[in-house]
Amino acid sequence: MLSFWRDQRPLSGQRYCLETDVRRERQAEGIAKAKRSGRYQRGVKRIDRARVRALKSNGAGPSAIAHEMGISRRQVYRILEQDT
Repeated sequence: MLSFWRDQRPLSGQRYCLETDVRRERQAEGIAKAKRSGRYQRGVKRIDRARVRALKSNGAGPSAIAHEMGISRRQVYRILEQDT
């Protein structure tokens, strides 16, 4: 179904789709190559989630936790939501 709509776009839109597809393919090839050579790894978790939970259990609010740890409140909420 997507290919039908892709064909109905004006020429500039079709070129954009083609370029996007080519870019995605090259990215996927590069990631696969890096994985095979052992260089590609997921990002390292930088937030101490145990500390966030400990501060929350001590009665600190999300804003205070975020300020003390130097992270956003949204990150604090995400970590605390994982516990429920």
